[in-house]
Amino acid sequence: MNEETKPNSHEPIAQESLGISNIKFTLGAIFLLIAIAASFILSGKHLGLLEAPGCGEGGGCEKVLNSAWAKLPIVDWPVAFVGLAYFTSLLLAWISAKKVGGVPWIIKNIVRVGAILSAMFIVVMAYSKSFCPYCAATHLANFGFLAVIELSKINSSATKRALAWATAAFVIVTASQLGAISMVKQEVQAKADESTEKIIAATTEKRPPRFTGRYTFGNADAPIRIVVFSDYSCPNCLTIDHELGILLARRNDISVSHKHYPFCTACNTHIKINQHPYACQAARAVEAAGILGGKEAFEKMHKWLFLKSGKFKNNQLQLFLTKLDLDYKTFIDLMNGSETLALVKKDVEEGVSIGLTHTPLVFINGVELHGTASSGTVMRAVARIAKTNPTSNSPATDRPVSAHERYLQQWRLQTTKKIPSDTTSWAIGADNPSVTITLWGDYLESETKEADGILREITNSRSDVKYVYRHFPANMDCNPEATKTINPMACRAALAAEAAGKIAGSRGFWEMHEWLMGLQDSLSDKLLRSAANSMGIDPDKLLDEMEATDTSEALKEDVTAAQRLNAKGIPRIYVNGKRIQSWRLEGFDILAEIVEEAASP
Repeated sequence: MNEETKPNSHEPIAQESLGISNIKFTLGAIFLLIAIAASFILSGKHLGLLEAPGCGEGGGCEKVLNSAWAKLPIVDWPVAFVGLAYFTSLLLAWISAKKVGGVPWIIKNIVRVGAILSAMFIVVMAYSKSFCPYCAATHLANFGFLAVIELSKINSSATKRALAWATAAFVIVTASQLGAISMVKQEVQAKADESTEKIIAATTEKRPPRFTGRYTFGNADAPIRIVVFSDYSCPNCLTIDHELGILLARRNDISVSHKHYPFCTACNTHIKINQHPYACQAARAVEAAGILGGKEAFEKMHKWLFLKSGKFKNNQLQLFLTKLDLDYKTFIDLMNGSETLALVKKDVEEGVSIGLTHTPLVFINGVELHGTASSGTVMRAVARIAKTNPTSNSPATDRPVSAHERYLQQWRLQTTKKIPSDTTSWAIGADNPSVTITLWGDYLESETKEADGILREITNSRSDVKYVYRHFPANMDCNPEATKTINPMACRAALAAEAAGKIAGSRGFWEMHEWLMGLQDSLSDKLLRSAANSMGIDPDKLLDEMEATDTSEALKEDVTAAQRLNAKGIPRIYVNGKRIQSWRLEGFDILAEIVEEAASP
């Protein structure tokens, strides 16, 4: 009988011809568990509950997960969610197949279709030149399971049972995902509701002229005035812009104006990483369109640039300028000239003055709207504000809070998280503190050095503060969450501090810690030997302990703890379980102010 043919229900089936060997079953289960684990991590990243190691900001994972291929069309459901439910259901079907001694033909065909889809997604990744290791692991595991199942015999006698198990698993996993989404949305919505109430309160206040865009769309004297800082290469900015377009089409009580904050070093000197290399050119292009063609040309160019993710070729631009009836050479000269650059930089500096740290940043009536990463937040906020019947006004009357106040508000609005425990905790300060500060950092990173110096000074000047230092080296050799190795000796520095602590206790750790933080030269084992000797630590013993397994495990424990908190960047600072997102501001000691506020009853 051909394996691909459904067996006749009236014919006896020789059990020995249908068996799934233990080796095949184990191999198939391993492939499915790999796919489930990778899908689970990607699902957690979509929800903002997990940080995938090696999949950080600006990397291939982020590009893939923000692409149109990462979600099912119409329903806007992440493919990773479907994958998690799919592979879990296949695992139960596979267990069922083992019990009956063969795979139902319909399950085998489902797996074949799944493998075709995996091949399609791999082609998409290759075409976009974006590598997502978790996506790749999922699809390769899918191919592996296909190979195993193709070598397995068919037995359709238990088709209904296998499908029932698979369907139940799919429904349960999907329902769990819906529950997780609901929880995340509730948390986001709570923050959005709080900021909406502030917006409503602000509509009655008299504010000095300060805050408006160069072009206003909608009702110029609207009671609901929206200003948004965007980056044309930012996927969430595109989502917000789409919502704003719908609102403008449906309502006559809103106005919208746009400002730029490109995450591109060509026009923004306040960022370190050139995350969106084409964003400055895009911002200058839309300003050039506005100068030459007015508000209408600005709006059309604005929409076109978002659809292009801010990246365009000269021939594409030339064709679009023809539709705008703008001269190509005149446009290029203006786009590349000082006038457009000055306009973009003006927006950037304004963004810095109000503490902008991300895009999109949405203000309604001069008050920041939180929770905009959740779809529909802007539309819900506008509807709630409209119910209060706010009075008409001009966007020139709005003024957002200063960067100083915004940084403090960011910390206040953070959800308090339980800091993962540490087997060997290195802390200084009070035994029974009212304020506990935890910093994850890299000894060789400049902002970590700066933050650590401030925090140790705060701790030493107060009797109610405990300061805990934990490791997060920017080095892929010991930190799988790092997207690239910035400091080649970062792992050695962290291991040196841990080893010094093992040898000489808290004194050894903090002496080595202070020496590493003050190090200006490149770190080497020769320098470590000299430092250890000056601290009364045997240099040979220090280097031996740095190679010990338990020393590496202590470092790994800190990295894993940081990953569980799902925070990005270094230094990662928590005060009483709340993450400090921004703390460097000229003329202010944000860290000291937050500690003082946290200590207050």
